[in-house]
Amino acid sequence: MRQIVLSVVLLCAPVAPAWADVDTIETAPLAACVSAAASDAAALRACPGVIAQPCLDSDGGYTTHGMMMCYSAEAEAWERVINAALERLTATEPDLAPSLAASQDAWRAYRDAECNYRVNRWGEGSGARVARASCIADLSAERGIALTLHDREREGN
Repeated sequence: MRQIVLSVVLLCAPVAPAWADVDTIETAPLAACVSAAASDAAALRACPGVIAQPCLDSDGGYTTHGMMMCYSAEAEAWERVINAALERLTATEPDLAPSLAASQDAWRAYRDAECNYRVNRWGEGSGARVARASCIADLSAERGIALTLHDREREGN
């Protein structure tokens, strides 16, 4: 009887999600870092992780769900950096827009293939989902930095 009562209590008890602190992730620090870096390549290269790392260090950031949320927020913020740089480059270099679009398409294909490779190394465990989110964040940061530097070099000329 005690086991039945314990089972019912455990099933009915409210469960606070372990990822409560990672459900609202502040992404402004990345935009601020990229803006403050200006054309300084070293400063730009210090920006990856400004969202993900504090998030990973927060309550719930160590869970699979938390890690995915942290890396996904970082990737989404870098995607905004990429899109902004692409818009500026396309507007200021319209004759190069088709080449830039082809380059971006090729980069996305590379990113997807590379991240699939990294995921396949994990097999089908929960680590695979974290590996994909981390990979997308890492490669998006690299692309965002490259496009931002190109855009800012163009502004300086």
